[in-house]
Amino acid sequence: MEIDIGRKNVAFGWMWLALSMLFGFFLQIKMRDPNWAGSYFESANWVNHAAIAAYSFPRAPWRLAHAHWGALSLVNIFYGMLIDRIGISPFWKHSGSILCIVGTIVFSGGLFAVGFNPSYSAIAVVGFVLVGLSVMVQLAGWLATLK
Repeated sequence: MEIDIGRKNVAFGWMWLALSMLFGFFLQIKMRDPNWAGSYFESANWVNHAAIAAYSFPRAPWRLAHAHWGALSLVNIFYGMLIDRIGISPFWKHSGSILCIVGTIVFSGGLFAVGFNPSYSAIAVVGFVLVGLSVMVQLAGWLATLK
């Protein structure tokens, strides 16, 4: 299988997956700090809601960002492997490819930024829309090949 336009999505996906793993190592190291991680028993039993909210703020968005880094890296890998198989113009293939990469960076970066300031959640929404548009471009191409 020859990958032309999608090659950058595949390479980016693997690189983004490696960054996700590095960020996961950082999160694991932070788990040693009880002020940051809290107690597993507290969160499981819902003993102290105020304490859970206090230490979960930077942790929860960063865990969400870490999960989306991994998931969206796989989206980029599969997107890159499939984009050259559909029958749409090179312009739309290239546009969808760029939207997928930029959307992944903006979405994951926006979720990471929420850990610093909750008002940055709008950044993540923009990234989500960009990834959604790239998937719609590929879906439109697949539907066009069915005709």
